[in-house]
Amino acid sequence: MGVFRGSHVSYTPSITLQRRLSKVADGVSGVDDPHENEKVKTVCILKTVFTIVSHLPISALKPLGLRQSMSAVAERILRVLEELANSPEGMTLSELTAVLDLPITAIHRLLADLIEQDYVRKDERRGEFTLTMKLPSLGLRFLSAGGVVDIAQPILERLAVISGELVRLAVVDGEQLVYVAKAQGAREGLRYDPEMGRPVTLSCSAAGISWLAGKSDEEVMRLVAAQGFGLPANFGPSAPTTFKTLLPLIETARKNGYATTQDMFLPAMSSLATTVTTGNGDVGALLIIAGPMSRLTHERMKELLPALMSTAAELSEASSVSPVMRRASI
Repeated sequence: MGVFRGSHVSYTPSITLQRRLSKVADGVSGVDDPHENEKVKTVCILKTVFTIVSHLPISALKPLGLRQSMSAVAERILRVLEELANSPEGMTLSELTAVLDLPITAIHRLLADLIEQDYVRKDERRGEFTLTMKLPSLGLRFLSAGGVVDIAQPILERLAVISGELVRLAVVDGEQLVYVAKAQGAREGLRYDPEMGRPVTLSCSAAGISWLAGKSDEEVMRLVAAQGFGLPANFGPSAPTTFKTLLPLIETARKNGYATTQDMFLPAMSSLATTVTTGNGDVGALLIIAGPMSRLTHERMKELLPALMSTAAELSEASSVSPVMRRASI
């Protein structure tokens, strides 16, 4: 058995692995069909090579080109999962191919692996692929173990009753905000009730502006540039599209300790948000009240401000027992 060589490193398989490869190369006993024999032999060799790769030092992966290819596969799997998460009604193989701009054979292999691991289900009648509940359940298990939902939900429900509008909680996740909990206070008329789990668009949301208010202008520009502006065509007609219009909104939020938006995140929608700090004073989450402009006027938002601020203070005190919120700040 030879030595696996990269441009700067080499690796010699152990005696056990060398013997395993030699046995496979000698043929697979008990299989009469030569084609089947070759298939089994190929599978065994691939499994053994994977074992060898798993023993390679990290420094050996880059010269061999294996690290990059493994990363590419992981990226493709995540892209498939994200697209399916955006389409609860399901997507066909051709639809996924068009959206992801990947070879149909590659997507088919990824889907087969995800189905085998029970992350994806195929509707044989319609030919559509959908997520199973395995991935959502992992997220819910994480939030439950982290105490976010158990701690925050009763507090959010109380503010929802007071405001009569949708109340949301977004947790700081690295350099973005993600909605993790909500309570609906509107009992009649127009109800604003968007999806959970999506990252918050920083430039045109009250939550994003309130969070950015705690950062320097340089950091604001870096974070918004990385995510991109929320364009009016996709959000509200008043969504800022330049730093010249965004920075004054952030400065106002710095002075007030909260942020308000109208016609920005969605047409004819208002929102009011403030930060929730952790025990060390860092921002771990954002508390938001949102609803239609016809009800949530500037005057109404001023009336709700004391309730918003007191609820944020209550969440700050409760955050000490939530590992997720303690770890959330950056």
